[in-house]
Amino acid sequence: MLHWLQAASFPAGHPYARSLIGSHESLDRLTLADAQRFARKHYQPDNVTLVLTGDVDLASVDALLQASLPQAWGGSGPPLAVSPRLPRPRPSRPWRPPPRSW
Repeated sequence: MLHWLQAASFPAGHPYARSLIGSHESLDRLTLADAQRFARKHYQPDNVTLVLTGDVDLASVDALLQASLPQAWGGSGPPLAVSPRLPRPRPSRPWRPPPRSW
């Protein structure tokens, strides 16, 4: 749709000079075997990032994933761990009024 804009914005040979998903012509030439070959090559457990958000009980996540995902996806990586996005704030000292000077 906007292939002409990409071609005009980026010099020839630049990766963004062409459509990221391909042209109509290149997509029309794809076969089911091409798609299956791509999926086998790129959709591997090693290439997956799983993000869990919300009120998650980490003790039950492993069992849930084992029941929900294909057995081949079971990895041997490190166990799940909480990785805080921001450092925890240091506890503040209790407030004390300044000493009176009469």
